[in-house]
Amino acid sequence: MKDFYKYLQALLVICLMTGMSTLSAQTQSDTLVVDWLNEAGTEVLQNSLFETIIADTNDTGDRLNHNRVYKLQASGFYYVTERITNEGWHLNIVGEEPDPNNSDSFAPVIQLNHREDNSRPGKLISAEGDLTIKNVTLLGMSTAGDYPYELYEMQGSNIRITFDNVTFEKAQWGFFGVYGADTDLFVTNSR
Repeated sequence: MKDFYKYLQALLVICLMTGMSTLSAQTQSDTLVVDWLNEAGTEVLQNSLFETIIADTNDTGDRLNHNRVYKLQASGFYYVTERITNEGWHLNIVGEEPDPNNSDSFAPVIQLNHREDNSRPGKLISAEGDLTIKNVTLLGMSTAGDYPYELYEMQGSNIRITFDNVTFEKAQWGFFGVYGADTDLFVTNSR
């Protein structure tokens, strides 16, 4: 009987270890790092955040992973020329923490950029589902120096909006607007 309990205990440990490694692998695949420089590292990519989010779907347009976290690289500049919209799914954007030992390292920056024809979208993010933005700097001024009104617009009803450790910079007018009914808005550890 003792051998049976030892066998059962060993089997339980193996199952737990296998389950933990599967959970760890699953958590890793939930995070998608968004590049901000080209492969040569010589040019800032235009619209990489928008394009990464748009491309993260299957052939029918469904999200590939409903738990996806879009990880922005520290000291990166993410210029957006098209409106990012999340209809009914959680958009989760998290910036990599800057290196505390490097005084040139900073939180990733998200900024509206003008298109080649000098036009731009009216909004940078239009949330129609839950939205989480953490560890980034959001600029309210476009790269051309104009100040669009409420670049970050929350349209969905019954959604949760979370800004955590976000620096809001350079807005002349309202930075974001919340228009959906019964929306929960949390702004923590931000400036």
